[in-house]
Amino acid sequence: MAEKRWIPLAAALGLAAVSYQLKEGQKKALYTTEETKLKRVPYEGTTLAIIPAHTELYATNYEGAHYYVTYGDFVGWVPKVDVANRPRGYQHTELPVPYISQYRPLDAPFGCEGTSLLMALRYKGYSEVSLKTMLDQMPKAERNPTQGFVGSPYYTMEGYFQTIFPKPLTAYAREVYSKMVVDISGASPKQLQRELAQNHPVVVWVTFRFEPPREGEWDVGKKRPATYVSNLHVMLLTGYDSVTQQYRVHDPADDREIYWVPKEQFETAYVARKQAVAIR
Repeated sequence: MAEKRWIPLAAALGLAAVSYQLKEGQKKALYTTEETKLKRVPYEGTTLAIIPAHTELYATNYEGAHYYVTYGDFVGWVPKVDVANRPRGYQHTELPVPYISQYRPLDAPFGCEGTSLLMALRYKGYSEVSLKTMLDQMPKAERNPTQGFVGSPYYTMEGYFQTIFPKPLTAYAREVYSKMVVDISGASPKQLQRELAQNHPVVVWVTFRFEPPREGEWDVGKKRPATYVSNLHVMLLTGYDSVTQQYRVHDPADDREIYWVPKEQFETAYVARKQAVAIR
């Protein structure tokens, strides 16, 4: 059994008579539940750093109300009220992707696919083109979104399913911008989470405002109409939290711009088609 050593904080820190316990070779896995201050000593000590929420930490020591942790080049104390035990497999991802709207300044009511892709390309440093260039250069198709973009991204065309599916969008992006754009359609939610953990934003085909998927039939230029999700919407997946069970999205059509979605709600909308493009 490791030897337990007690060190009086009063002598070491000039505070009230409190002691802390050190167990050799042991570490406690934690994460910050909110932004917190790393102090040189507990309570009123000098602030060494500000630690963001959801940062993973290891405690090697503790006293009544604080844990002793390492953060970057600093070693100090954080309040216990600002941290929680880190569960196995904990993941919190928030990719700092620059937001782009499909309505401002360019008005493209059916431009969510190109807008979502452009956000990811800019984040990765693969492109700095304008949204209009992105939308105008996308491959076009008469009626079949598996071949290219159908209709116009700028106005309604009745009877046309105005979208583009992952295969032609990926081929266009790989040819013009980066070979690191990959069609991962069919990916499970767990696979999406792994992409995010590796710093890869993912363009996802979901539903508008994450409403329940509604199916409809569309003329795609074949003998029989095709069945698609009528309330389809495309956005960029940029985050996930395994504790709160939420996904984070950059929604090019929503005034909230960037927001968190309950896991069940997101996955219900996504698995309706399981269409996704990762930008690696």
